[in-house]
Amino acid sequence: MSSKLESKIKELISDTLESMGLESVRVRIISAKNKIVEILIARLDNDNVSVGDCQQANIEISALLDVEDIFDCEYMLEVSSAGIERPLVELKDFTRFANNMVAVKLEQPINDQKKYQAILTGTDGDDVVLATENGPVNLPFSNIKSANIVLTNDMFRKILNKK
Repeated sequence: MSSKLESKIKELISDTLESMGLESVRVRIISAKNKIVEILIARLDNDNVSVGDCQQANIEISALLDVEDIFDCEYMLEVSSAGIERPLVELKDFTRFANNMVAVKLEQPINDQKKYQAILTGTDGDDVVLATENGPVNLPFSNIKSANIVLTNDMFRKILNKK
């Protein structure tokens, strides 16, 4: 799902973010020409990411990228919260966020479908398991192009009740 450079950046910043109580959810280089580096972060304590978290992470990550001389040209760094509809990037994400509604896009169709929206029940080996209207469906993790949590009315109500 990610390039070698994106994986290298994620590995480089992981210890620093962890020491700040954060994790990188996804590292993506959006434009090869203008070098826009997008980093989505989340708090390890599952609390909401604050603007201050993003600012501090940006400062620390920028310093790391400059010291390691990752790019031989100028780049723009964008650090932001993964958000409520966060992407699910690693296999462990599909275990961690079980019982949530998810949207999944596949590289190759399964049961003549390339898109699924269903309740995530977890993983089974290297498969992601969804509870669809037609019963459980196992999706090989290697076949997943993209996936994210879907905001539901229940989630929205829980958010409102926290405030």
